[in-house]
Amino acid sequence: MYDLRQKEKTVTEYYTKIQSLWDEIDSMRAAPPLTENNAEISTYVRVMQQEREEEKSEEALTFSRLWRSLVDAAERSPKSS
Repeated sequence: MYDLRQKEKTVTEYYTKIQSLWDEIDSMRAAPPLTENNAEISTYVRVMQQEREEEKSEEALTFSRLWRSLVDAAERSPKSS
């Protein structure tokens, strides 16, 4: 399993690259500083935070599924000695 790769990258390198891209996207979507606070703004901020948490959960699930399929494929492939 150590030798699993996505094109030229190891699974770890591939995941790290994807994670850095997601972090960059998150930084671009940062909410501007608030100068006042009211119920509407609080609701908006709460909804945005929930959406980000859901996206991160989906990301983790997708990576977990990818990893599981790679592990399964490695276990099915003939062993080289």
